[in-house]
Amino acid sequence: MSNLIAERYEIVATIGVGGVGTVYKVFDPLLKKNFAIKVLQHNADEAKAARLQREAMAAGKLNHPHICRIDNFGQTQDGSPYMVMEYLEGQDLSEYLKNDGAFSLENALAIAIQVSGALAYAHQHKIVHRDLKPANVLLLEHSSEIFVKLLDFGVAKVEAQRGDITQAGAIIGSPLYMSPEQIKGEDIDGTTDIYSFGCMLFEILTGEPPFVGNSVVETFSMHKSKDAPSLSNYGNFPVDLTNLIMQCLSKEPANRPSSANEVLKRLEKIQEDVLNPAPEASSQSDTTSAADQNKNRRKRLVLVITCTAVILLVVLAVSLIGKDITSRQAVPVSVLAEKSGLDQAADEFFDESGDRKKMFIPDSKRGEYSKRAVPSVVDKDLKLLEGQKLLKLSFDGSQINGSGLKYVVNSGIRQLRMQQVDVTDENMKYVAQMKDLNNLSINSNMLSDKGLEYISDARKFHTLEIQSDLVTNKGIASIKHLNNCIHLSFRGSAMTIDCVKAIGPSRNLQTLELGKFNVSGDLGSLLVVFPRLQRIDFADLKSLDADSLRSLAKKKLKAINIIRSTLGKEQLEALSELKDIQTLSLYKCDLDIDGLKYFECMPELIILHLTENQNISGKGVAYLSKIEKLHVLNLSKSNINADDLAQILTMPNLNLIDVSDCLNLPKEAIEKFKLDHKARYGRECRVNY
Repeated sequence: MSNLIAERYEIVATIGVGGVGTVYKVFDPLLKKNFAIKVLQHNADEAKAARLQREAMAAGKLNHPHICRIDNFGQTQDGSPYMVMEYLEGQDLSEYLKNDGAFSLENALAIAIQVSGALAYAHQHKIVHRDLKPANVLLLEHSSEIFVKLLDFGVAKVEAQRGDITQAGAIIGSPLYMSPEQIKGEDIDGTTDIYSFGCMLFEILTGEPPFVGNSVVETFSMHKSKDAPSLSNYGNFPVDLTNLIMQCLSKEPANRPSSANEVLKRLEKIQEDVLNPAPEASSQSDTTSAADQNKNRRKRLVLVITCTAVILLVVLAVSLIGKDITSRQAVPVSVLAEKSGLDQAADEFFDESGDRKKMFIPDSKRGEYSKRAVPSVVDKDLKLLEGQKLLKLSFDGSQINGSGLKYVVNSGIRQLRMQQVDVTDENMKYVAQMKDLNNLSINSNMLSDKGLEYISDARKFHTLEIQSDLVTNKGIASIKHLNNCIHLSFRGSAMTIDCVKAIGPSRNLQTLELGKFNVSGDLGSLLVVFPRLQRIDFADLKSLDADSLRSLAKKKLKAINIIRSTLGKEQLEALSELKDIQTLSLYKCDLDIDGLKYFECMPELIILHLTENQNISGKGVAYLSKIEKLHVLNLSKSNINADDLAQILTMPNLNLIDVSDCLNLPKEAIEKFKLDHKARYGRECRVNY
């Protein structure tokens, strides 16, 4: 293809390559703006071409803030159909879930409300999406709060026009999110999107879809006949939300919510209850009311004084900064406001030039009630947040010892993340006073066993992550009542594997992360302490005993991740003896390549990540090519070449291979692999590169 599409659109970059076509970022010199263009392959069959045209016609009618806008469609010089869409920058939910896991309740609701609103609007215009999934929902990067766009009406169906795109009984959609009636090839309507929406919302909240089989056929069977797991098995979620998702996932369309608009209204009610819980007592209600009144009064005051206050604050800034510049390089705006007699609360400061700067940045992916501190923040700056409603507060490298947390203990914080900070033992008392906190992640080498005593009653935590080289087994043993915990992580050079056994049983724990110490002994006993454990992560280990790995065979673990650790032939052989493992990730490990031959003996292994293992090539790839059941293989940042990739053609079930940043692999070899795979197996294999 030339550098122009339809003799008008200048190709800037390739955004993605799929089974039926390519998406480009283009520049339109007429309108002086960027667009995204989806171009079908020139040899695409008529049904696919008609479907793209239908997408453009259908979605082109839609004008909604949470639906990607379609601007034009036509054919290229060689006859390939194309569609012009608004250009959006962001990350799709699928990638986010893969990298960061489940969303908080508040942000999951924000996403769900926006998507259900878009669906309700589309359904009102007689358009059903039919391929709703996380990969088709984009989180925009430029938004100051969480904002999503629903993408890809590529299989959209106009209800009034049936039977003219796909053959009778044809299946269109994505297996993890398809409704029973879709799988059966039956007629569908908006309730199909509601089922897919239920699958997606379940995954956004828990990190995993409700139905995942070992094969596409098994996944289809689960959609058709297996009851959906309850959201209550994954944590303490609102009952109304649990019930709504269960209704969305009903096998019979008639038992689902009657419309996307009904789903939207119910979600809005749930969100209102979450963000504005009923007061526990009249005194609390009075306090909240007073706080709201003060907040509103401050807003009105700021509006009234805007024109005059700027001059006054800048003058004061110049005089005050001279006194404070040697220690801070900045003066909080609250100090300036106090000096000037203004009642102003803000999370900003003035730097030495008199410019206003942010100290606490709204997390664009997490919503307006989430703040992230810039590295220059110190404890006294947290006073700027006093009285504000917060759901998440994050620090990464900030210069705090935790004393400033006293200003936000009553802010409603549910998720507190403090990485690479110097929080001391004494200031952990403020963490303990945060009554709504259920997700705590702290990395501080000033934290010792004494500090953990403040959070020894851990019954409120769903997620608890502790990293410190001063914390010992004794400190971990002081933590009790972890039965509500779903994810637990302990990292520290002064700990041993016995630290986990000392904390007592937890029937709800699903993932466990251990790091920075020697792992030896009977790991199988952990599975007695944590009977529902599904995944274990090992990170930055000093050593990992092979017999300890073998002891995990006592329980049917589904996943193991090992990060930045040395794995010899004995350890890899021990891993291969865990016959129930479905997902295995070995990230940036020093691997004995000959040990990869044992993975052929793992009968349930369907996902294998070998990211940043640069010594994988040649013989190592030959071993991997014999894992016939594998669906997903990640070899990114390895040294594989064209010959190595050709060996992977022997894997009949492979659906996705990631070879991004493989410098020895030319694009021509990737394209040849895709063509050869389709010729051999009659279906596409997605390649990320």
